Amino acid sequence: MKNSIILIIALALFLQNNLFSQQAINASGGNLMGEGGSIAFSVGQLTTAPMSSEEGSVTPGVLSSVTLSVLSTTPEVANILIFPNPTNSKIQINFGESALGQNTQYRLFDANGRAVKSGKLEHDKTEINLLNLPSSLYFLHILDQSRVLKTIKIVKEN
Repeated sequence: MKNSIILIIALALFLQNNLFSQQAINASGGNLMGEGGSIAFSVGQLTTAPMSSEEGSVTPGVLSSVTLSVLSTTPEVANILIFPNPTNSKIQINFGESALGQNTQYRLFDANGRAVKSGKLEHDKTEINLLNLPSSLYFLHILDQSRVLKTIKIVKEN
C-alpha cells in the first residue's frame, strides 16, 4: 500500500513536468485553408514559444496595437500610407499612387496645438525622425500650399 502511494505520487510529479499544452489566453482565432496549405491563428496571444520541424520553423509573437486614425482627408491623398503608428522612433510617409504637388509639406503638432516639426515631402517616401520628441499624441498635417490635405493622429511611445 505504501509503495503504491509513493508510485502514484512519483508518477503524478513526472507527468506534471512532462505534459505540455499551449499557454495562451486568446481573444479570438481560427483556421485558414488554401491551396498552399493551412494555418491556425490566434488573436491576443500572451506567450511565445518557437516551434520547428523538418519542413521549417515558426516563432509566434505578440501582436502590437495599431492606431489608424485618419481625422480628415481629400481624394488626392487618400492612398498615402503613414506607418508605423504607434511608433517609438520614426514614421514613414509613402505616397503610392497619390499625385502630390512640388510644394507638398508636412507639419507635426503636439496635443496642445504647437508645431513641433515641419518639412517638405520628398519623392514618393519621406521619413520623419521622432526620437527627440516625448511620448505623446501628435497630429500630422499633410499640406499643399496652405491647404490641409490630410490629418492623421500619431501616437509616440517610448
